[in-house]
Amino acid sequence: MIPQIRIRWHECIGCQICARVCEGLAWNAIDMIPIEEFEATYGVQITNEKSPPEAAAEASSA
Repeated sequence: MIPQIRIRWHECIGCQICARVCEGLAWNAIDMIPIEEFEATYGVQITNEKSPPEAAAEASSA
């Protein structure tokens, strides 16, 4: 069984390591797109602000 993959987009620095690992495992399920395209498509603004503590706690329990 292949484990579920969870992308923590709020921690993404654009290094593409996750995409290369995914591709190496033959999943090829991650496409890197420009920030502007991501923001427009998903309605999420990417900032340099750290996540609020409650968001970090929620992400770690998921």
